[in-house]
Amino acid sequence: MKFYYIANETLDRTSVQAIHVDETCRALSAAGHEVTLYAPWSTGLASSGYRTSFLEVPDTLTAIFFQARLFFRVRKDVRRERPDVIYSRHTLLLFMPALLGRLLRIPLVLEVNGPLIDESRQVDQTLLARLFRRSGVYRFFERYSVRRAARLVVVAPGIREYLVRNYAVDPRRVTVVMNGVDVEAFKPTDRREARGRLGLDQDVVYVGYVGTLNPWQGVRHMVEAAALVDDARFLFVGTGEERAELEVVVDSLGVGGRVQFLPPVPHDRVPEHLAALDICLCYPTRFRANTTSPFKVYEYLACGKAVVIADLAGMREAFGDVVAYAEPEAPAALAEQIGRLVADSAERERLGAAGLAFIRAEHTWARVAERLVGVAESAVEARP
Repeated sequence: MKFYYIANETLDRTSVQAIHVDETCRALSAAGHEVTLYAPWSTGLASSGYRTSFLEVPDTLTAIFFQARLFFRVRKDVRRERPDVIYSRHTLLLFMPALLGRLLRIPLVLEVNGPLIDESRQVDQTLLARLFRRSGVYRFFERYSVRRAARLVVVAPGIREYLVRNYAVDPRRVTVVMNGVDVEAFKPTDRREARGRLGLDQDVVYVGYVGTLNPWQGVRHMVEAAALVDDARFLFVGTGEERAELEVVVDSLGVGGRVQFLPPVPHDRVPEHLAALDICLCYPTRFRANTTSPFKVYEYLACGKAVVIADLAGMREAFGDVVAYAEPEAPAALAEQIGRLVADSAERERLGAAGLAFIRAEHTWARVAERLVGVAESAVEARP
């Protein structure tokens, strides 16, 4: 099949979004499909096996300028070779893929990675964003795109419920395709060697988190849990708006000797940091409910680690019994689960092995691509 993949995001290889787009395009290409990626001009994303069409746009009003340039570029390219589907990663204000699909009579598969309007209330308090939410601009464009997509792909069942509830989408048009992981890069490796390279102690249990230090990630609760676990050390790798506040919390709890913050690392160095850990954490707040499919958990599991995550409905549906669960926003409950695993190396090994098998069976990027192709074929067959 021929895919035109549209992503209205800066793909600089430092964000989860960029990694997701790149891995999807690579996997589709590796499966024998032709992929052309359209995105704002990017630096640092070295495509492998697929074509790119990066469009230069200014740093302000990027979505508007990108969509204007996209309209003319895609129409020109379609005259040369017509794709089977347009595949678009949905973002706020993005409507051009739906419009192009309608004008050119090409089915649109729209990937929706969360209830973006609700999430924007947590992450974007700029005047313009508040105005767009209050005036209904975001909802207008989201409704337009969602209703005109031949098929929709979501990464969690809760997102399907969001689309059905808010836009009366036929649930049969929505397919859950959970995230994947690069099992060549993320795999079990020697813990002692990794600790040696990072300058970490060899004979203690390390508990860690790799990701952004933002409120909805629940990192404050992880730090508070660390104060209740005596027999482990904690590593937090990343940065974000809570970083300074978290360091104050560490000082106030007197756990500076057991909690360490490390700066963010390039994605290709994440496996090395995971290798050094015994237990990995993902503890988002209830705000994420059943609409999250955390990329980091798949990477933790692919490295054969025991994982403790927030007991949210969407998490249980995604990961079943291959992880340990703790009540969300409850540091004492999280500390209890961590402490249990710190004291039980056999259980850590059991969870690590179960998680690794889970990833290799169902969550490689090749399996993700296979599912996406099935959705794309369904969209083509449904075309009038």
